[in-house]
Amino acid sequence: MDFEILKKPVQYLSQLFNNDKKELTNNDIVSLLEKCFINSIETESIRDLTLTFDVSFLVLMHPSDYASRETALPLVTSDIISIFYKKIYSKKNKYEKMKISGNNWFFQYSPTESFEGTPISIGKPLVFGTLVGLKSDWGQISAKRLRVSKVANNSKYDSFDINPEIFKNIDVLARGVFKIKIDTESLTPPTSTLRAIGHGYAEITYTIKGTKYTYTMLEKEISITRKSDSTPDAKNSILAIDVQNQGLENEHVRIKYNEKKDTFEITAFYDNVFINQKQIPVDPHSETLPDEASIMLGLFNIEFKKTK
Repeated sequence: MDFEILKKPVQYLSQLFNNDKKELTNNDIVSLLEKCFINSIETESIRDLTLTFDVSFLVLMHPSDYASRETALPLVTSDIISIFYKKIYSKKNKYEKMKISGNNWFFQYSPTESFEGTPISIGKPLVFGTLVGLKSDWGQISAKRLRVSKVANNSKYDSFDINPEIFKNIDVLARGVFKIKIDTESLTPPTSTLRAIGHGYAEITYTIKGTKYTYTMLEKEISITRKSDSTPDAKNSILAIDVQNQGLENEHVRIKYNEKKDTFEITAFYDNVFINQKQIPVDPHSETLPDEASIMLGLFNIEFKKTK
């Protein structure tokens, strides 16, 4: 891969530093990587069809900046990936699908005083990104062109006293060179999680002793039950209602969202369930639940409304 085909680097503007030398901070590196990543989403993604982004990054910094930041780079790398995932979550619903060009995140931080004849000043690094995950490090691919003064390999950072938790999910290929497996499960969270960000699948309201309660359906399937001592606490898949003597039973009904049809189904486990004043049969038969419906469970009424 020739370096000339890569995108232009992200670089701080000199006015941000008032033309004074400023030592590089962790936040500076994170901000530049974040900007590079967002630019890659906007540049590489295709309309509302495919979301894609850079997975491999090269950060060139002045040798004095590298010396001061070296032991912080594993933490910076770990945190910027968390930021990347949040950015992906916030944009994923705008696209039909997502394509990732590599299996790993790849980061190389290298000290150098110039790039292509342009000086790299203290506090003003260059950040490059590419869609393709590199099988070897950037320096091996373009060492002559980058004129990067490589640091001797030390894959375990043995000469530093660093908390091993920082390296838990990071493969240190060399000093300043990191590879992290892309967590595809985190990048493709359950539809219910994504829908919940948009206020859930549906809202269920009911009134007890003059007080109105609203329950947001965050999971694709929930059970509605009378609350008892054996009812699990803090379960998104269970709506437990603390009401007595109104005919509400344990696991009275189940409501399920059918993603393919974009409709809801309700299954009754007792013969006293009415939808908009119409009685529905008992399990195993399921009924289509209207987007807005009044549901009677014995003598207890709840209102169901699909989230738009």
